[in-house]
Amino acid sequence: MKLWFASSQAFQIQLTALYDLVNPTASAMWNLRWQVKGYLDERESASTQELHGRFVAGSGIGSANLRRHCVERTWEEQIGELVLLGTFSAIGLYEGWVDALEVGSAAQKRRLQFPSRGIDGRTEMGVNDTVSALQATRSTSLDLAYGPILRSSRRYIPARLDDMLACYRCFKEVRNAYAHAGRIPDTYAQTAYANAVPRAGGLGKDGRDIELPVVTAGQPVQLSLLHIQALCALLLNMVITLDAELAVTRAAEAVFLNRWRNVISFAEAPADPIRRRTRIRVMNNRVGYPTPSDTEALYGLLRNAMLVI
Repeated sequence: MKLWFASSQAFQIQLTALYDLVNPTASAMWNLRWQVKGYLDERESASTQELHGRFVAGSGIGSANLRRHCVERTWEEQIGELVLLGTFSAIGLYEGWVDALEVGSAAQKRRLQFPSRGIDGRTEMGVNDTVSALQATRSTSLDLAYGPILRSSRRYIPARLDDMLACYRCFKEVRNAYAHAGRIPDTYAQTAYANAVPRAGGLGKDGRDIELPVVTAGQPVQLSLLHIQALCALLLNMVITLDAELAVTRAAEAVFLNRWRNVISFAEAPADPIRRRTRIRVMNNRVGYPTPSDTEALYGLLRNAMLVI
């Protein structure tokens, strides 16, 4: 799976690293609980220092209250804290991708965090408004060269962009409630949850509803591993879809040419079409773009920009 924008490629790497951290960490926490509880079953009076020497010494960790962590707190509480940290990180990665995206004004990019105007009574512009504005001037060359491969991903679902953004708002408002409202969902979180529930159908694994955190007025939101797994999958779907939609715009042409020029300032391409196709693909891979479906369209764009002859 190759994304087009450099910002999207960086996002994919960072999100994958986060996802790969969460499940092994949860597994390690589970095993630590089992080992500490087993030890305390045999030595109930074990001191903090003894537990530290048995389970922590040599790790470089200064201190760890293992009795509180593994005995006094429930597994659900522990996993909820891990998922909360993952939720903060995952949403931060998407916010970072929005800021780093190479096309669009600052105002347009901010709208990629919201459903479109008219969705659930929204009066301000959102995701599809920005996509439509940028796609108003499409790049025929980039569309021919990269459009088919970018749109071939099963995670490319442009018809569900507003649904995905509604679900994203639910996760983000829950995050905000944890950060700013004493972990009790405020009216923003409650509204976002109500808006997301009817739009969650088919966005989860194997066509199931996406696993949203349940928001109930006056009660802290309980998070589980299913929530961080769902959020990571949702964010990846959003970025893959938006990456494909925005890569075929005229605004993306300047991004493409600048990135290409920084790697290959000038090159010769064979006159023979077959050899030229191979040469263009080799250079394209060197620059870091997905394998083009139409190398002649790409060659034409590069030749017009005097980057190849």
